[in-house]
Amino acid sequence: MGKIIGRMLGIVCLSSLSSLIGIVFSADLPVVTEGTVVVPVVQPEYGASLEPQRVVVTATRIPTPLEKVSASVTALTGSRPGDVNAARTVGSMYTAGDIETRQYRSLSDVLQVIPGFSFYNHGSNASSGDYSMRGMGSANTRFLLDGMPLLDPSGTDGHFYLGLNQMDNIGQLEVLRGANSVLWGSNAGAGVVSLTSRKGEGELSGYLSTEAGSRGTVRTRIGAQAGNEKGDFSFGGSLFRTDGFNMNERSNNYADRDGYKFGNANLRLGLNATNCLRFDLFTNYMRTRSDTDSNGYFHSDEKNDIERVMIRPQATLSLFDGNWEQKVGFGYIRNYRHYMKPQTAASDSKYIGETFKFDYQSIIRLTEWNTVLAGLEVETNSMEMKDETTTGWDRQKSGSVTTAAFYLENQINLNDTVFVNAGVRQLHHDDFGDHTVWNASAMYVLPTKTKVKSSVGTAFNAPNLTRLYTDNFSMPSMPYYHNSDLKPERVFSWDAGVEQSLFEDRVTFGSTYFWNKAKDKMDWARDLSRPGTAYTYYNMDDYRAWGFESFLRIAITENVVFSAQHTWLRMKTSEERRHNRLVEMKPKHTASANIDWYINDRGTLTAGVKFIGSRNQRQSDTINRKLASYALFRIGGSWKVNDHIEIFGRVENLFDKKYVMRYSDVGTATRAPSAYGTEGRSFYAGATLSF
Repeated sequence: MGKIIGRMLGIVCLSSLSSLIGIVFSADLPVVTEGTVVVPVVQPEYGASLEPQRVVVTATRIPTPLEKVSASVTALTGSRPGDVNAARTVGSMYTAGDIETRQYRSLSDVLQVIPGFSFYNHGSNASSGDYSMRGMGSANTRFLLDGMPLLDPSGTDGHFYLGLNQMDNIGQLEVLRGANSVLWGSNAGAGVVSLTSRKGEGELSGYLSTEAGSRGTVRTRIGAQAGNEKGDFSFGGSLFRTDGFNMNERSNNYADRDGYKFGNANLRLGLNATNCLRFDLFTNYMRTRSDTDSNGYFHSDEKNDIERVMIRPQATLSLFDGNWEQKVGFGYIRNYRHYMKPQTAASDSKYIGETFKFDYQSIIRLTEWNTVLAGLEVETNSMEMKDETTTGWDRQKSGSVTTAAFYLENQINLNDTVFVNAGVRQLHHDDFGDHTVWNASAMYVLPTKTKVKSSVGTAFNAPNLTRLYTDNFSMPSMPYYHNSDLKPERVFSWDAGVEQSLFEDRVTFGSTYFWNKAKDKMDWARDLSRPGTAYTYYNMDDYRAWGFESFLRIAITENVVFSAQHTWLRMKTSEERRHNRLVEMKPKHTASANIDWYINDRGTLTAGVKFIGSRNQRQSDTINRKLASYALFRIGGSWKVNDHIEIFGRVENLFDKKYVMRYSDVGTATRAPSAYGTEGRSFYAGATLSF
């Protein structure tokens, strides 16, 4: 392991040194004659002062205007509560909308209006669920918060609870679709979702916001920010509670409300030590307690405690007129889950997942049109699990795995007309050895502002620790057994699309065709070698997902913006009857539309709808239920009473639609199915005090 890391460090140093020599002696750059020429470190600005052309980072790991990105990426911005002017600026034609204007509160709210993304939960935002990007499983989407992976190594798929991830102090959300393992590593076979904390700026300002609504819901948010040439800070946090609703129809004999409460805090600190050296510190904390009904076969009145702590210090050094930028960071995330099941044999379960990550990145701007990106990453994931029964803590498991990787990418921009990116990543996994992944993308911009773009790439996704080593008996009637013989997934994907801008960018629309193929795709299914209803994990030979993503954005007036998206998805597996979970619950059609109106710098109105097409849910080879399609409407608005007070409100599920997101029990030929609970029409109203 040490030899591999040493070799990678050597490659990084040699690559950086050779590229730096190219910079110093390039005829296109000014000659440095006296000392070292430095410029202030360039950081993407996610705050109140925003460029007309939105800058994104995820697609290239370099701040790049959205219109110059050749990959498929969607960005939503996050203005501060009570700041209508900032909301109008960021809700422009260069993004898919503003998070605060639409009053999205959780990550799951936001992602359900992203092309190619589908999601369902088990009754509430506090429950576990599943999500998919372009038809791939949840283990193929990489989630990042300020560069740190939001994964839980102790979870089955390594994923986390989307509904509990709040948007407090988030300045921008970027969704990158397609295989992106070169820049972002394992779990990025379908795409990357990246959240970036807001960078503080200007004089000290802050807000206190509170709202209340249906089912005893109360939410309080607080935040502050400031920044100048010496440094900056931003903070945002929230407290939330709700009485909830009955999550499981099957538990009618215990028709209780399954409520939950949580707290969330996000802090970002920045120090400009010199003109060329900057230090950043990113921290995030989340804690929740919830009442849940664990499954459709019995009511367990389960209580869950979930806690996450994240910290990441980072340093950025910019030299030679900004043509050589280096960034180094170290991060730590700890996920803790405690499930209390008083009515089951396994009455207590505790899971601890930890991630340590070191990364180094070097950006070499050889010329105005040619940039080289090189980096090194070392990531260690560990897990610990304990199950308590009547005999005590009788099952304990622990383990860890380290992945080291070096990546190199070349990015070319020819006269803002031809854009080409190509890269490669060499990685070493403790359990699965050495692997190489690659990708390439290109875009050509015609004089008519027509963009023709395409990308192709591969990805590597190793089985996580739980699937390899841990059995799960939290539901005694449905035990899950590990499979130490699992192989890593190998993903190949490509896409091609066209985008068009008209009337000075007031109208923008486009469509992209995507195609994914996974070899040795991981899934779970019945374990026929064991008695009873037992499950285990398998590799299937072949899994494919393909379809179209389309979008439309229209600036009807300077203050009214309409946006819409649609995804058509198809999937196929070589073992359709035995391995059916990957092709179920993913609708053939999903769509959403929103209209945002900014009123005289004083208020906002927003309205939206999301459509989820019909899906299938299969319990066995003979029982297959079809879930009907549904559409949910929402409206909201805000008004600035004066310079310091804003009132706001919204209605979710405006027409009180009765729908099923997922069955908790699909039933039998003689027993009707029962469903997880869903939220009916809900009203919320509140006020924000700004200073």
